[in-house]
Amino acid sequence: MKEKDIILTEILGAAIRNVDMDTEKYRGRHIDWMEIYMEAAAHQVHTLIYPEIKIIHRNIGMEREIMDKWTKSVMSCGFQMLCDEIWVGEVLEILNTYKIQTIILKGMAINKWYPHPELRTMGDADILVHEKDMKKAAEILQGLGYKADKDKKTKHVEFHRQQYISIELHRLLADYNFIENSDLLNIDAWSAPMELDIGNTKALALSWEMQILHFCIHMASHISHGGIGLRQLCDMVVAVEKGYDKIDWNKVVDMSIKYGISHFVNPILQVCNKLFGMILPDIPDFKTDINNDKINFLIEDILSGGNFGRRDINRIATNALTRNLYGKGLQYNNKMLSTIRIIFPSREKMAERYKYFYINKNPLLLPVAWVHRIAFGIVRKDYSFDNKKALFKDDTLINSARDRNDLLEWLGLR
Repeated sequence: MKEKDIILTEILGAAIRNVDMDTEKYRGRHIDWMEIYMEAAAHQVHTLIYPEIKIIHRNIGMEREIMDKWTKSVMSCGFQMLCDEIWVGEVLEILNTYKIQTIILKGMAINKWYPHPELRTMGDADILVHEKDMKKAAEILQGLGYKADKDKKTKHVEFHRQQYISIELHRLLADYNFIENSDLLNIDAWSAPMELDIGNTKALALSWEMQILHFCIHMASHISHGGIGLRQLCDMVVAVEKGYDKIDWNKVVDMSIKYGISHFVNPILQVCNKLFGMILPDIPDFKTDINNDKINFLIEDILSGGNFGRRDINRIATNALTRNLYGKGLQYNNKMLSTIRIIFPSREKMAERYKYFYINKNPLLLPVAWVHRIAFGIVRKDYSFDNKKALFKDDTLINSARDRNDLLEWLGLR
């Protein structure tokens, strides 16, 4: 770990537990606080650590320009999060009046476990409903002014309304290829939900055990396609520490085996332990010897990737190569084949992306999807053409993709 990572995780660990820090350890050290800010923002935790940053600034000082930048980003986020929660509570209440059962998922379900809930950023609100209620729930959201993306019959449909938080309406908890017995998972999601407050409304969330399992499933899906950032690890830490005595850890183990992610659960808990000192469950399944080299590589993968593993174009290209050059073999040492597979992925790999859903219905449309993909790559403006061209000359790209693929196989995601 680099010094910036050590400093960030130290501050983040204190922030999510609301404990006093020894700020004197930073006095007299040459710390680039703008770099810390940028690193925290890349992981979407710059708001979470702001209370600790204020203490550091008060005790040892920080450049005014940096503090002003930090304060502005946090103030706008905090106000928006408070408004979003009140609105989502109202939406849940409206759905309830129509006898539509709901379970709130992910960020909105767990932000109350943070010392400052309004500082846990989120891009949308995730609401689980029964399949039979999807059509009616969609009509209600549209009646509230939301516009729906096309229903591709995946696990969720996205709804957008200008100046309001987006809503993902879920018919399934998960539909990923690495999940086993997914039909049972989506039934079990409704078992023994817990109650919590969303705005001024009582709402339901997943049970403690299903919450932990869902965190792991969600992180596993993102690691498979790109990566996760520190924010998702923080969610796991606050959930485990908040519900430690309430969680039936043997049940978590049994469910992880049942749904095929047992190879992932233990490593991710080990990562939370190493980075944040999270206490591991006191059962044999989580006390076994584990490959420390792999755990350290997983930590570096998380830190270097940023939120969802999209920090920069090199990481994005590595992710694309890892997805499209599936498995082991000489293909990783063949630059021409690597280039071809980045530009022209297999139908199976293309079909995993929502924007190319049409090739599921008609495999003959694969060439159309390739053109669609190439056109999107050309017109996207976040990276220059020279950046994109340089990727195909970078020998380290293939090595990085091979290493990521090995990691995914070890985690049981290949």
